[in-house]
Amino acid sequence: MHAQSVQIGNSMGLRLPRSLIKQFYLDMGEIELSVENDGIKIKSVAHVPPLETWDLFFKTAIADNKTVDNDVFEG
Repeated sequence: MHAQSVQIGNSMGLRLPRSLIKQFYLDMGEIELSVENDGIKIKSVAHVPPLETWDLFFKTAIADNKTVDNDVFEG
């Protein structure tokens, strides 16, 4: 996969495909950059698991008899 670099003032920006931005939560605020042996790693700081996995989390919690006390707002 390729991306385009673009001039932004005195800096450079990367134009990434929307599918990658959504898949790796890069649209949720802060992004972490780290230098790796063969390139740059781009990672979202705020990671939220995909909605597709939430069902499994709930089923696992229920099977383990885990509950959240006072999980309902009153008023």
